[in-house]
Amino acid sequence: MIILKILLAVVCIIAVLLLIALINTLAHPQKKGGSVPEADQVRALGYAEKLADIVKLDTVSVSGVTDHPKFLKFHELLKKEYPNVFRICEYNIVDGGYILRWPGRSSEHPVCFLAHMDVVEANPDSWTHDPFGGEIADGRVYGRGSMDNKCNVMASFQAVEECILEGMVPEQDIYLASSCGEEIGSPVAKEIADWLDERGVRLSVLCDEGGGITESPMPGLEGIFAMVGVYEKGFGNFTFTAHSTGGHSSSPGKNNPLARLAKLIDDVESHLPFKYTVSEEVERTFRLIAPYCSFGLRFVLMNLWLFKPLIPLVLKRGQIGAMLGTTCVFTMASGANGANVIPEDATVTANLRYSKWQGEAECLRILSAIAAKYDITVSVSDSREASRPVDLSGPGFRLISNAVKNVYPGVPLIPFVVTGGTDSRNFESVTDTVIRMSPCIYSAECLATMHGIDEFLEYKVLPGAVDYYKYLVKHSGELTV
Repeated sequence: MIILKILLAVVCIIAVLLLIALINTLAHPQKKGGSVPEADQVRALGYAEKLADIVKLDTVSVSGVTDHPKFLKFHELLKKEYPNVFRICEYNIVDGGYILRWPGRSSEHPVCFLAHMDVVEANPDSWTHDPFGGEIADGRVYGRGSMDNKCNVMASFQAVEECILEGMVPEQDIYLASSCGEEIGSPVAKEIADWLDERGVRLSVLCDEGGGITESPMPGLEGIFAMVGVYEKGFGNFTFTAHSTGGHSSSPGKNNPLARLAKLIDDVESHLPFKYTVSEEVERTFRLIAPYCSFGLRFVLMNLWLFKPLIPLVLKRGQIGAMLGTTCVFTMASGANGANVIPEDATVTANLRYSKWQGEAECLRILSAIAAKYDITVSVSDSREASRPVDLSGPGFRLISNAVKNVYPGVPLIPFVVTGGTDSRNFESVTDTVIRMSPCIYSAECLATMHGIDEFLEYKVLPGAVDYYKYLVKHSGELTV
């Protein structure tokens, strides 16, 4: 009887809590995100033609290949398109990349616009439009790099060109920078950061890609949202090796290397051994997007006081799961060279994206313990830790917030954790404020073409992107406040 009373009391308490959560949710009807602002079509088409010109130049970066002449041609094209930028700014080449400095009235709080010029490969046989044709059709600029990331190169240069033509002198130094190997993880961005460091330059704000002004960025969200990446997860490749004495497939033993690796993969995939939690940054993201979510998600996110402990238990996978903890995906495998050979050594490689609270050392400890159960060794390569979060109360983030509010009125600004990687991770030695957000508006259809077939950007979004950079130039003085 006592147990029954306790159970009844627990049920009543849960019912009351759920009722309170329901009332709270119903008291806050779903809000809509922003919408695409009307664009000056003449201006938009003019920008589209410039973007098309720089898309036409093949700047595919290839791992292990240094091709400076290819990228220096891109420099020359920019000089032709933006003569006043190169007339006024100090221009420097860094290992095929570039960095330009537009001297301001002060050098105390400089701003840098970073946008990589290189692109991933594209097979023209698979495309409807020539990937390096720069075709303008159906309100779009088609071509490899049109949205990743030459639109930001074009928009930042165009903004500085227009400000120069208006006779402006910025309050703070403005830098324009680009690596030529972002897509392959080359060291050029680090060399640009070192170039700044050697000259004692401490950036107040560095703007790069990572997020964007995005349509429906998460399931259940409707409208346009400014998704601002405030830090990015770490990265590491873990190689698991199983050894054996080999042999002929006609007389197999037990637990050959591939079988043991299969057990390891199943173990990791089934149990997800890392710590999942709603961090301070992720909780802020949830609270800000909650009013815009469909009812089910709004019910959960508007009542984190009740559901926060449950979220890591039920949302470990997919887009939200990637924000809650370290992810581990097996991507490569190798074994014997012949179908009738038991391999002496077989390997699988997993790509990990570290959370802020579980970096390389902790992940290696966890995975090594699992691997030991199957007599497998582990090694790590190309590893880096998660970046530092941005101070959301600092002047740099405040300047970005003001730019979004003024250029895209009504568009909610949502800080979030970037689960991929960008060049900007290399600049932590020269700045505390890295803003990972492209100022272009990306439709869901446009985002789906990133690194894919028929990549495009709707050119009506280009005036907004240019105006965003112009706002940052014209209001760089706010960084002293």
